[in-house]
Amino acid sequence: MVSPGRTLREYASLIQAIVFDFDGTLIDSNEIKLSAFYEVTAHISGAVAELDRIFQDPNRGDRYDIFAALQARLGSDAANLTKAYGERCEAVILDKLANSRVTETLDKLKSEGRKLFIASATPEVNLVAMLDKSELVTRFEGIYGRPAGKAEILRRIMETNDLQRSMMVVVGDGEDDFRGAKEFGCRFVGIGPVFAGRADAVIDRIEALTHPGFFDSLASSG
Repeated sequence: MVSPGRTLREYASLIQAIVFDFDGTLIDSNEIKLSAFYEVTAHISGAVAELDRIFQDPNRGDRYDIFAALQARLGSDAANLTKAYGERCEAVILDKLANSRVTETLDKLKSEGRKLFIASATPEVNLVAMLDKSELVTRFEGIYGRPAGKAEILRRIMETNDLQRSMMVVVGDGEDDFRGAKEFGCRFVGIGPVFAGRADAVIDRIEALTHPGFFDSLASSG
């Protein structure tokens, strides 16, 4: 329902849904995940050099692809390595989440009546399974990941939550977040100076989203 005093056009321009990337955005986990590849393969001769080569490929894929490539080159057990990798990442990330203040920011945004979502490049099945063990999961209307791409996830969120593109904003630290938002056609808030001059707004941490008037200013821009 449109709030009293607002026109339909004004209502449609309000930011009602915030779609967060996960790694590097809600938690600084990129280094955790990278290190975990080397930690769980430390016992395999030649793994460091092979992983270095794999990570030079921008199309290396996800954890399943990486360990499959390692198996093809070194004969390692991809299934067991993938399992060990997931367990290692989960343990460290959940501990870091438990000791972070991200929930305070999310609760403040929810108290403003905004719907929160996650759109990650992490495989969805792994991300959901991990966050189900964290109190963070209750803050989100939906958690999405690979194999769906960012733009596809955004369309799904829009269609299943009766939203318009003008009501949605993506918050992320990666080029895939930026490209997904632009392909979909919604606003993008970039984390880090690399997005200066390209994003609709640039912040250094997600706490900035709770600053008074942040979303009113964003909604009135462009």
